[in-house]
Amino acid sequence: MREHNTQYLENLNVWAGILHNRLISLFLVYRNLNTANYEDMLRNQIVLTIRRIAGENFEHVWFQQYGAHFEQNVRAYLGTIFPD
Repeated sequence: MREHNTQYLENLNVWAGILHNRLISLFLVYRNLNTANYEDMLRNQIVLTIRRIAGENFEHVWFQQYGAHFEQNVRAYLGTIFPD
């Protein structure tokens, strides 16, 4: 392995989802994972993938996460998609 110095801090965030006994996907985020980026990832990648995999059972899916990036706009969005 060769050491490589960069001018800026390099970021890599990984989001993984599990549905039943199956890994949904790994979502790699090569930028700061702030609230806006997290909401964008939820809207344009994660929820769409969950819908595709769950199919007719989507209404029975529970979405659980820890508190990171759980600001009001993210809570409101998730509350409309996963109301219970």
